[in-house]
Amino acid sequence: LADREIEQAIRDLLGDRFPCHAIYGEEQGQSSGEGGTWVIDPIDGTKSFLLGNPLFGCLVGFVEDGVVQVGGLAMPASPVHLPARPRLRQSRPGSQIVDSPVRNSWFRRWDL
Repeated sequence: LADREIEQAIRDLLGDRFPCHAIYGEEQGQSSGEGGTWVIDPIDGTKSFLLGNPLFGCLVGFVEDGVVQVGGLAMPASPVHLPARPRLRQSRPGSQIVDSPVRNSWFRRWDL
């Protein structure tokens, strides 16, 4: 239920700001549009979210012509917010985007 509500809130915000763009969400699938697609994973780490563990986040990215233009991760139960590097090439829909590992001196480790 929380996944769907969060995704709908993000869809509403993006739809107001970018009405011509398509939106693809993990919960609701693809909406039509042109000029690029917003990709949403409203709760990445659902099991952690349900257990009250802070290792969950919201992923949002914008893809245009198969190239990730911008994206980010917000972890609302922690101080972690990571913007993605722009213009990562995706070889085909659904394929994994491979980039260098995230390194950040202030990133802390949680004991599970």
